[in-house]
Amino acid sequence: MARVERYESAFHLSWGAIIGGAVVSLGLWLLLHSLGLAAGLSAVDPNNPGSLRGAGIGTGVFSIIAPLLALFGGGIVASRTVGIVDRGTGVLHGVVMWALTAVAGAVLIVSLLASLAAAGVRLGGAAVRT
Repeated sequence: MARVERYESAFHLSWGAIIGGAVVSLGLWLLLHSLGLAAGLSAVDPNNPGSLRGAGIGTGVFSIIAPLLALFGGGIVASRTVGIVDRGTGVLHGVVMWALTAVAGAVLIVSLLASLAAAGVRLGGAAVRT
């Protein structure tokens, strides 16, 4: 009689938890970005050109803090929804979620820049024809 043994590894990836964390992270990133945009635009005074400097500095600082907060929130969701209360597995899920979110964010940014470049080329072509 043949004996079959099952080998179980210490780490199992739950793609549902990882994708859920990535979606939460991207959603938080958009929400925080919109909040920062609203705060930055409301800080600009049209009658005071010096207010642009303060708004620019605030925008720069917030554009560093907002993604970190969003990735932290997404990592918490990814690590807590795994169902396993092992620290290593939670960290692994958080790192994979971070990588997935970074790739998805890069794809979205490249897509946006390509759309803007295509619109600029069309606008430039229309200006040259007239």
